[in-house]
Amino acid sequence: MNRQKLATIGCIILSIVFSVLLGIFIHFKAFMPKVSNVYEKLLYYSEDLYKEYQEEAERIIVSHEYTCQYPVKTTIYSKNGRTTLIIEVGQYDEGLGYSDYLTATVKNFETNEQEVTFKRNRKSAEDAYESAERYRTLMGTFTLVFIFILIIFTAYLIINSLKGLYRRVLTPILFIVVDIVIIIAMLHFL
Repeated sequence: MNRQKLATIGCIILSIVFSVLLGIFIHFKAFMPKVSNVYEKLLYYSEDLYKEYQEEAERIIVSHEYTCQYPVKTTIYSKNGRTTLIIEVGQYDEGLGYSDYLTATVKNFETNEQEVTFKRNRKSAEDAYESAERYRTLMGTFTLVFIFILIIFTAYLIINSLKGLYRRVLTPILFIVVDIVIIIAMLHFL
């Protein structure tokens, strides 16, 4: 065998091995831990926590003391001579699907016609389970898209290997390896 064929075979093997290792690395080191963490948080639903949030909201409404042990946000507005108080107790500022908070709305605040309604951002354990399953399905789709992109990338590297364009094979591989090392180093120092 001549050097050209050895270089081509070596680049093809390098392309396949690199793509497989890159896929495994990204899937198990970056993607799966994040997906598992979010899935568990979506799945967890604490009835007791919502009860504590409601007790705190009720205490705030009665005592007019707008501080509590949980994060709280109050909004008061007036419309047509009627005052409405909105209290959000819990993880309202995280904006994530698994954040738990309670919204208490007090219409006709400080009148005899005062009307209080409570709304949970996640209605029930079943709602949490359905949300977690939707997330798992969506992440499965992302995984398939990632695999498809990785297959296209591998095909690109193999085609360039067969054409003898070794620089087009080695440059992206080197670029990706350097990027991964830099990202890992930055994450280590943060």
